[in-house]
Amino acid sequence: SDACRLSVGKYGGINVLTAALDRHKERPDAVIAAAETLALLASGRQGDILQRMMPALPLVQAMIADLGEDAAAQVVLRSLQKLEAQLLSQAKHRTAKDDDEWSDIGTPRQKVQKALVKNAQDEAKQVSELHDRFKRWNHRRQ
Repeated sequence: SDACRLSVGKYGGINVLTAALDRHKERPDAVIAAAETLALLASGRQGDILQRMMPALPLVQAMIADLGEDAAAQVVLRSLQKLEAQLLSQAKHRTAKDDDEWSDIGTPRQKVQKALVKNAQDEAKQVSELHDRFKRWNHRRQ
């Protein structure tokens, strides 16, 4: 339901699922579960949820590029491609919308797609840095 999607987005579920994708790349079952869950969340087409999912796009694309050719990899590939398609469609929709809202005569247009990807990469980098800090802190505690 929409209320559940908003709750997952609000309380950090998207970040946890994205981190699970990154941490468990070698486990096809974990990747499929996380990718399908993220795809299910994205299917609601709620702007704020999709915006929070955009930092996962470079990670998903990198995982697609690194997959092998065996049968398990093909199942993982389908799940990741479905998620990638939903995120890319949001980026394209957002690009067209931004171009219409912000274009003025004489104003050079910025490459919105590149800006979205850069923002997503920056956010993904911040997430990974926070995870590293947490791991170091947790390691010191033990």
